[in-house]
Amino acid sequence: MQQKNLHTPLKNALSQESTLQTAFLIGSQSRQTADFFADTDLLLLTSANFSPSNLVSRLKEVLQKDFWVRYDAITPKKIVLYGEHFQKIDLIYTSDTLKFKRWVAQAEVVDYQSAIWFDRAGLLTPALEPAKPDHKTSVAKWLSAFVVAFELASNAQAAGDGYRFYYHYNSALHHLVQLKRLLSVETLSESWMPRNFVFSVLQQEDIPTFLEMNAVTNLAFASEKKRKLLLFFYDTLAVAESKDYLDTSTRHKTVNFCESLFERDFFWNFRDASLINPRLKKGLIYRTSSLTRYQNLEHFEDFVRGRNILRAVDLRSYPEVEQQPYSADSQELFEHIHIPMDHRKHMDVFRADNMHGNAMVLAYSFFMKECKAQIKSVMEVFTKNPKGATAIHCFAGKDRTGIILSLLHLISGANIETAAADYLASRMDTSPLLFSIFTDALKEHGGHESYLLSCGLSSNDMQAIKTYISEN
Repeated sequence: MQQKNLHTPLKNALSQESTLQTAFLIGSQSRQTADFFADTDLLLLTSANFSPSNLVSRLKEVLQKDFWVRYDAITPKKIVLYGEHFQKIDLIYTSDTLKFKRWVAQAEVVDYQSAIWFDRAGLLTPALEPAKPDHKTSVAKWLSAFVVAFELASNAQAAGDGYRFYYHYNSALHHLVQLKRLLSVETLSESWMPRNFVFSVLQQEDIPTFLEMNAVTNLAFASEKKRKLLLFFYDTLAVAESKDYLDTSTRHKTVNFCESLFERDFFWNFRDASLINPRLKKGLIYRTSSLTRYQNLEHFEDFVRGRNILRAVDLRSYPEVEQQPYSADSQELFEHIHIPMDHRKHMDVFRADNMHGNAMVLAYSFFMKECKAQIKSVMEVFTKNPKGATAIHCFAGKDRTGIILSLLHLISGANIETAAADYLASRMDTSPLLFSIFTDALKEHGGHESYLLSCGLSSNDMQAIKTYISEN
């Protein structure tokens, strides 16, 4: 192995550096799974006056090699050296004794004594030798790690954050890979990133499914990806149970919890309007992004029927609806009420006659000033005491939907702080500045009731709406 040839001179060079107290070998070299191209990974305990650049200079001098060097100041601190033929040395260092001992205790080492290159600090006693992992403990660890990462990914989906979904979904997938791999071996050796996982661990019939589980930033596909990931996870849990590494009760509890997360975050930016405003009847009005993203998913009908959603008030523009229309099956499932609030249609004329600002500021101003007829039409849906629940949505369920829901909150008797809290709960690019455009428009009319009167609603209409949507 080309790195093995480097170990003796590297060890000698490091031991000559007075600001290094202890050096401990980790990674594939200490697991004894290294191949020809493997890196050399070392944990270093340093003195307070340790200088990374001085160490690099010494290594270049002693080893007579010209390394390409990268200093990583992000925790854990690291010096990465790339040598001839891209031989790589990772030096992970700290002056914190407790942190160093924790790193050693968490390392996977076949021969503890051989992994100790030197120990002037006298820390690496037999008591610190990492415990040999067993299958049950490892299954429990990676199962828990998967569930935590999956919840974070699911939460990011619900919040409309495509990048955070991508990141946490990949973390969950990584933990699932660890689970799958450790179930495929009798002698446990946990590699942080298993080599050739697809072809060395997976069964041939599992490969196509696994290759479809790649993460996405486009949240339109998030639920589909999450479902594939969960099914693969559940199959893996069944294998763990069959090997007696997991009891039946834990498997059932884990599956049930993951399913509750899936249902909780099935739609992007979906929530009961009463969640933040208890004055509203529970299960009567839902705010959401466009349901058209999910209408072809397996659980869509069950999700809609489970909440008794009998109509969708769609605030999207005509082009948005044409791009993602409701299917015939969806329109049999619930009534589609299209009331477009399209700020793009007349924006040029509106921009010329109104205040200057960025696109979002102008859009909110347009909605409040030029979409009064549409606001009236939406509100009239609730004057008719419709049966079942209503889902209100635009594209993302935050701007146009946010304005409508804020008005409904105020009609119910909630204060402006409650309306603002629900609006900002959609996160993404919602902001107090944009919400202030809504509140300023209400102030110009003398309050929400006067504003709604200017939209064409009557006082009796507002009372009828309040009676319909409010808890007794």
